[in-house]
Amino acid sequence: MLQCAYHGWRFDEEGRCIEIPALGEGATLPPGARLDPAHAVTEAHGIVFLAPEPPISPLGAIPEADEPTFMEGLLPTLRARASAGLLADNFLDIAHFPFVHTGTFGTDEATQVAQFAVARDEWSFTVAYEHPFAHREDPGVAAGRRPLVQTRRLTYRLTAPFHLRLRIDFVEAGGSNVIGFFIQPETDETCRLFTTLWRNDLDGDEARMAEAVGFELEVLREDLRIQEAYHELTIPLDPTAEVHTRADRATLELRRVLGDLVAAVKAGRG
Repeated sequence: MLQCAYHGWRFDEEGRCIEIPALGEGATLPPGARLDPAHAVTEAHGIVFLAPEPPISPLGAIPEADEPTFMEGLLPTLRARASAGLLADNFLDIAHFPFVHTGTFGTDEATQVAQFAVARDEWSFTVAYEHPFAHREDPGVAAGRRPLVQTRRLTYRLTAPFHLRLRIDFVEAGGSNVIGFFIQPETDETCRLFTTLWRNDLDGDEARMAEAVGFELEVLREDLRIQEAYHELTIPLDPTAEVHTRADRATLELRRVLGDLVAAVKAGRG
């Protein structure tokens, strides 16, 4: 049963209104007082996903969520004045690290973006990239066993529209950090952000996981300082509407995938 918090209307599991308190007990209820049920609701990797209508793209996968060697850490759910498309663009963008993330992992050694490939698979694509970064989370840095600037291997996966996964493999320090980033558009100007970490390099230490969550939260806030400053909260899907370089291959593919998804919706595919 579902009850409206505004006027107390109550609905059964099929969406039919079964009570309108303002009309009194036994009143005839208007036949149009019903809810349209969602096509499907499912839980995956700790998140509830709802499909109002038959989905065009499948639900993305995060294999590490089911691996016992990985600990799970949840970031607080955030609401942001931001575009879902631009947030996905930011998550997939490689060139902004040295400029936006100066307080967390950014380093001048990563300013130049090397060549990388994008592999498309229907409504998903994968990006693999390796680059230098400031590994401020590594206890070996403070102990003098490893340098601050190390190497990490990034594997991005987007499943349209806004299911994002990033696996970070630490080359020198060892271990992996997987970030699940799930964007829920609310209005034309607001989104809710659900972020989960899976780590296999913390030895089951809850205190270290709490530190990792705090670190990732600061990374996200560095991004949101930029994203919330946009005047126009839209992402152009026409690839000729902006100037792109080879460093933008991932975010350009995002535009292609979202453009194809919009076209499929307009064509009535489901």
